[in-house]
Amino acid sequence: MTAIPNVYALASIGYNNVILYPGSYSDWVSDYSNEVEKNES
Repeated sequence: MTAIPNVYALASIGYNNVILYPGSYSDWVSDYSNEVEKNES
């Protein structure tokens, strides 16, 4: 859901070749070898 505003904004200014891949962040974050920055305050 976080990419939807970006896709909409790009389409609204004329970028018509924008594709939303819904699993991109979910797929990336589920791979434990990828680092995720955490704010541990």
